[in-house]
This record gives sequence, structure tokens and C-alpha cells, in this order.
Amino acid sequence: MSDIFNNELFEAFASASDNVFIYVCDMKTNISRWSKASVEYFGLSGEYLEDAATIWEQHIHPDDRALYNEDISGVFSGTKPRHECQYRARNRMGEYVWVECKGSVIWDDAGNPIIFAGLMTRLDGQKISISASAGALLFQRMQIPGRGLSQSWNTLWNMPRQTAGEIWYFSLLKLPENMKGV
Repeated sequence: MSDIFNNELFEAFASASDNVFIYVCDMKTNISRWSKASVEYFGLSGEYLEDAATIWEQHIHPDDRALYNEDISGVFSGTKPRHECQYRARNRMGEYVWVECKGSVIWDDAGNPIIFAGLMTRLDGQKISISASAGALLFQRMQIPGRGLSQSWNTLWNMPRQTAGEIWYFSLLKLPENMKGV
């Protein structure tokens, strides 16, 4: 195995978070290594994958594949300096979660890609926290679709952080003065 896969730096970054997933690909051999957290969360077959691009594409939501492929193609062709894309990816439970993927290519002196490395951040892993009483009032006032508090909570909980934060911010404008500190 290549030294890019088996070193302490990869191990340190790969184990730093449960919501951030590290990957590195030897583009000459088309073999990549993914953090253990990514293998477990997304249900990948192992840390070491051959042709990971084909495997990973099956995890990307069908509606997001064109956006992902356009972005990654620009990076691999050299017309784009780095991979920066938000899309939905399927986890091992079959649920689609929002991720932000960032990566870059290292080129050799002849202009050939040799390493692609980056990280993927689970955006739903950066959840907001609110108290139950404020949450109940929030859902009542915001009228988030769902049959009950539990479903409304899941709706907010599974939104990308920015969207959930915006809902929380704007809901504060609708809360009565005596509830703003809850």
C-alpha cells in the first residue's frame, strides 16, 4: 500500500470527528482509503476501495448526481482548483443526509493527477439545540408539516444546519417576549 494511506497524519485526521469523513485516493492505482467513520456511517465495503468514484456515486441522491459529476469532472480535468459541492448522500440505513464535500488534486511535474484527497462534512451532524417548550411553540407557530411534535422535530432536526438555523432565528421573531429566554 502507498504511504499516503498508511501514515499517522491520515489516522489523526480520520479519527478527529464522527461528522467529518476523510478520504484519499491514489489516482495512479485508483485505490482509495476512507476513514473508519465513513465506512461505518455510509455502509462502505471497507476502508480501502478500488474505483471508489463508481461506488460513491451510488450513494449520491439521483437528483444530485449531475451537480456532483459536473463539479468533480472540473476538478479532475484541472479547470476547477478544488472540489466543493453540497449534495445528499445515502447512509447505511438508507437515509439521504446532506453533506458538504471538499477536496483537491495534487499533480505531478508532467501535469498528471497523482492524489485526490479531501473531506466530507455531514451537515445534519451540526444540529441545533432548543428546549422542549420553546420547540413546541416553535412548531406550533411555524406550522412545520407533520402530524405531531415528533415528526415536526425530525423535520427540523434533519435539515441542513443553515436552514434549521434560519427557521430558529425567524421563529424568535414570532415568540412572545416571555418565551424568548426558554
